[in-house]
Amino acid sequence: MFRNRLVPSLWEQLFDLHENLQRTCEPAISPRPLLPPAYPTINVWEDGGRVVVEAKLPGVPTNRLEVTVAAEQLTVEGERPDAERAGTWHQRERSVGRFRRIVSLPAPVVVDGATACFEQGVLAVTLPKKPIAQV
Repeated sequence: MFRNRLVPSLWEQLFDLHENLQRTCEPAISPRPLLPPAYPTINVWEDGGRVVVEAKLPGVPTNRLEVTVAAEQLTVEGERPDAERAGTWHQRERSVGRFRRIVSLPAPVVVDGATACFEQGVLAVTLPKKPIAQV
């Protein structure tokens, strides 16, 4: 009988210790992203006879942007210039410098038929599908 009272009490103490350790250490061990998010963010979709790729590129001048399509992959690369600011930075989240993203296209496309539009910091590339890939 003495043993039965001791065992539940021991488990309760261990459970309390575990909860206290979790509460104390949670901020230090909470999951954080190890890598920054990919830049630029890209959406890819298809409808009927075309594949559309959109990339958010605010602050990137068109003369510092290059788009290539080869082997069912689209590459967006360029450079976002550093903003010249006087004073002391307190928070800086926007990346600057060179970037390169390669995305796989969901279907074979006709490269020569590609069109691109760059409006309000969003690049939209429309690629017609090859006839055998159209559904």
